[in-house]
Amino acid sequence: MTNKIKMKPKYLAIFGIFLIIVCIFIGIKKNAGGDVSQVSTSFTVTDNHSARDIEAAMRVVKRYFRAGFTGCTLTELCYEGESMAEKEALCAAQYNSQDAIVLLSTFQTDAAGGDGNLEPNAVYSNYQWLLVKNPLGQWTLKTWGYG
Repeated sequence: MTNKIKMKPKYLAIFGIFLIIVCIFIGIKKNAGGDVSQVSTSFTVTDNHSARDIEAAMRVVKRYFRAGFTGCTLTELCYEGESMAEKEALCAAQYNSQDAIVLLSTFQTDAAGGDGNLEPNAVYSNYQWLLVKNPLGQWTLKTWGYG
């Protein structure tokens, strides 16, 4: 019985170390994702989209990029205004919305090609993000890529 009591602290220490390692791993995985810390943004205010509106749409894209583009760095995010009006109208109609916005981005992949689905060490320019407003007036990301 004495041996069992002496063994308990040893097992507790091993269990404690195991928990610390698991917590570190979870923390690393939780923070893994796309880097948006150095993105430069630019936009042109239009009759259809105010600065506040455009910035809200950009926040949605940054949040998605951070969560879904592991190993990639977003370098530019822009709204070019009226040059996207036709595409926005088509997008709004397709998703049965009153309002749509198309943002363009540039991002860089790492040596692994992000999560492995993109070209390694590549720069993707004019990458499109299509968002529509939901009935509550919030931007919802519908699709992204080249189109």
